[in-house]
Amino acid sequence: MRAIFAKALPVSFIFEAFGGIGKTAQVLAERFPSSRILAADIDEECVRLYNDLQLDYADCIHTDARTLLSQTCTLPYQWGVSLDFNRFTIMDLMDRREGQWKVDLIDAVVQRKPKWVQITDSAIRYLHLNYFRYGCVNPGSEEYIQVLSNRLNVRWGLTYQTHSCYYAASYLLLTLT
Repeated sequence: MRAIFAKALPVSFIFEAFGGIGKTAQVLAERFPSSRILAADIDEECVRLYNDLQLDYADCIHTDARTLLSQTCTLPYQWGVSLDFNRFTIMDLMDRREGQWKVDLIDAVVQRKPKWVQITDSAIRYLHLNYFRYGCVNPGSEEYIQVLSNRLNVRWGLTYQTHSCYYAASYLLLTLT
């Protein structure tokens, strides 16, 4: 995450769709020390752990991400969003019923015009088994990231900036074109 957010433009507000225990918030707070961070999580224990960190300008609310986003009526011109999905792959963009809520969340985010969007994708771990289902010719992460980025661009106008991968996930930084 540090590598991804190092390339993100400064913003005054960050929306975290899935706050978890606050690990991403710690990275965000380091990178953007005066930015307001508002997170949502549906796990009460995660919300407690996040808020126990007592990060400056960061709070996690026990609610669904789309609900919190819709209740956040006015967003500043310079805002960013972290969609640190637990499970997300290109299959969620292919009208798979289980992924519809993720597509709906991305729709809601993009409509509000963030400066940048960070998306976590979990395909990397099983890419060697599923690459052909994702529209890739080879099982390599670079091709998958390119195919995924192209789909995100065609659907929402999100433009690839950078990515980082490790054994279980990839992180993409995108901007609106």
